[in-house]
Amino acid sequence: MDFNHTAFYGVTMSGKTTAARRYSRAFCKHRIPVIVFDPVGTVTKGGDWGENALIYSDVNKFEEYIHSGKLRPCKLFIDEASSIFGHDQKHNFWLAERGRHYGIQLFMITQRPMRVHPSVRTQFGEAFIFRLTDSDLRNIGADYGHDLRGIRLDKGDYLHVISGRAKYSRGNVFSQTRG
Repeated sequence: MDFNHTAFYGVTMSGKTTAARRYSRAFCKHRIPVIVFDPVGTVTKGGDWGENALIYSDVNKFEEYIHSGKLRPCKLFIDEASSIFGHDQKHNFWLAERGRHYGIQLFMITQRPMRVHPSVRTQFGEAFIFRLTDSDLRNIGADYGHDLRGIRLDKGDYLHVISGRAKYSRGNVFSQTRG
């Protein structure tokens, strides 16, 4: 499979889940299987996850599913990712480390990227970085080879970084008209 795992990093209310849900709805619209772990289920300006998305809110049921052998090629969205990829959940790391070999494209959404184990975090070839603490912004920038010190992002502003590329782009999720 030739696709990147994609991460959405940002503090609460910064726009990360709104952006992720846009991707999810676009996949659903094209009848691409979407599976979501969303333990909070907070309504965002991004709308819902999309028609036909299979949504889990219970961590135990979600983990049971991903380890059951029933997981098939899909777009897999994991919100509040530190609850699946925290430092003590190594049994789930395979999703980031080997999932793409099984046709699973992973979309990780988290407020606290340093709570996600580095073995997982560094598997994401693409990231949308929304407003973060200065230290998290520095660390995530370093994961992608960028010095992001001093960058200020407002609500909805993001940096789009792709591993291996020297340049990154900027945007604002709330000013985009994609549905």
